[in-house]
Parts: sequence; structure tokens; C-alpha cells
Amino acid sequence: MRRKVKAITVVVVFCILAMCFAGCNGNIPQGKEDSTYNIVCTFFAQYDWIKNITDEADNINVSLLCENEADLHSYQMTAKDMLNISSCDLLVVIGGESDKWATDAAKASGVKVVSLIELAEINTHEYLHEEDHDEHLHNDEHVWLSAKKAKDIVCKLADIICRELEDDSITKQAEKYIEKLEELDVKYEQVCSKGKNVMVVADRFPFAHMAEDYNIECFAAFPGCSADSAASFETVIELAGVVDENDLKYVIVTENSDKKIAQAVINSTRQKKVDILVLNSMQSLTKKDIEGTAGYLDIMEKNLKALSSAFES
Repeated sequence: MRRKVKAITVVVVFCILAMCFAGCNGNIPQGKEDSTYNIVCTFFAQYDWIKNITDEADNINVSLLCENEADLHSYQMTAKDMLNISSCDLLVVIGGESDKWATDAAKASGVKVVSLIELAEINTHEYLHEEDHDEHLHNDEHVWLSAKKAKDIVCKLADIICRELEDDSITKQAEKYIEKLEELDVKYEQVCSKGKNVMVVADRFPFAHMAEDYNIECFAAFPGCSADSAASFETVIELAGVVDENDLKYVIVTENSDKKIAQAVINSTRQKKVDILVLNSMQSLTKKDIEGTAGYLDIMEKNLKALSSAFES
């Protein structure tokens, strides 16, 4: 009962704040004209996609909600976020547990929400569970790490924006960007079709969609983006066994990893001459990183280069 009361209280407080903000700002972000169509994104990937397909349109403004701490797993919504959500025309979310708070806030304000997960029409994925080493089903949020899904999602996002604006002026620009995503998808297909692709991820595992779409067999220390930070001895030994059995030259970690689990796995292999490769999940980007990066395509190209090295025989 106490949880229900708390949940209702949060919604009521949000509604009050949203009405106050709306009264002060007229539901228009400061500095924007009435004709501007405002799109707010919760995460870097969809922000970069939409910027690339709309940046030539004068009547579209795209903003990133979590620009100071892009890791949605630990993000705390602020009053400014409430204002930005309640005053936008379209909120684009990942659609999983990580940004459910943004979806709830938008629904309380009557704002239209588009979910990447729904656009991708995802299924469940298999991963190696840390506890009992059996394959379990897990609903993975990280759809942007598959170029194949990214291509399909961006096509649908462009269609939605055109319908919302009743204007197809962004179509040509969207087509050019989608062509780049198609080229990226082909590159991933080529790299991942050269032979048996086995990947040991001595870290959290946000790569289920990529693995499924490009036929990569993955073994990971943790399911999805688990809050766990220490792998069991049994997991380390099992991952080391996979490295030995497949004669792997690399183990994989995500960005910002302390690499302790990876090093433990390497130390447990027979050969002990295994290196570490980093795949960027884009979950730890800071505002400075976002301003300095060449964008989603560049990060995915770097990931592809890492995969190419990992799969070399």
C-alpha cells in the first residue's frame, strides 16, 4: 500500500510542476517560436539519428534530455527535465526500464511518446547467466548497438516526424542518412560472415541485439546491464574455458570498464596471451563527449574495427 501512495504522490507532484511550468512558459521552450516542432530524446543514439535527419529543417528543434549524465541506468530526473518533457511535441525514448521515468512523465503531461523498442519490434534474447550458466531469456534495451535495427528504426522515425509535421521536407536528408546506416549494416554483415564468430564479454552485456542480428555467439560475465560488478570464480573459469576452446585472441569489455574481470579471465586461460578489446555501448557519454564525438556512425565504425580484430583467425 505504501508503494502505491508514493507512486500517486509522484504523479501528482509532477502534474503540479508541469502546470506551473506551462503557465510560466506557455508550453514553449524558452527562445523557441510557436511554429517550432520540439523533439526531446532521452539518449544519445536517437538524438544523433534525429539530428542527422532533421538538421536542415528550420522548424524542428532536437534536444537531449540526459546531456550531463548519459548513463540512464543511474540517471535522476530533474525539475528541468520535467519542464522539457511537458513542453515538447514529441518525446523519443528507448522504451525500457532505464527511461521509464521519462515515459511516465510524458504520459502525465499528455505528450506523444515514441519508443525505439516498439519501433524495432524486438524479441527476447539469450545470454549466459552469471549464477547458473544456463541460457535465459532477457529483454535487452540496447537496440542501437545493431546497425540493422538502427536502420529500420530511423526509417520509422523519419516517417513519424513527417506525419506529425504533415510535411515531407526531411525525406531526402533522411534517405541520405539511412543509406549510411545501410552501408554500415553491410560492413557488419561482411565482418561477421567470415567464419565462426565467438565473443567473450568479460563485463556487462548490452550486445544481445548485435549478436542476434549478426550471428555472433556470445558468452558474458553478466546478463544485460546487471548491477553486479564482481563475477563468480565459476564464471571466470567458464569464460576462460571458452577462450581456450575457441583459441580466442581477445576478450571484450565495455567502455569505462576497470578490466579486472577481463584480466582474471585472461589469467585463467592456458595461453595467457590474450588481449582486451573495448566495444563502446554509448551508455557512458558525458556532455563533453557528445559535443566532441563524430557521432553514432563513427562510434559504430570503431566498434566494427574492434570486432574485425576479435574475429581474425
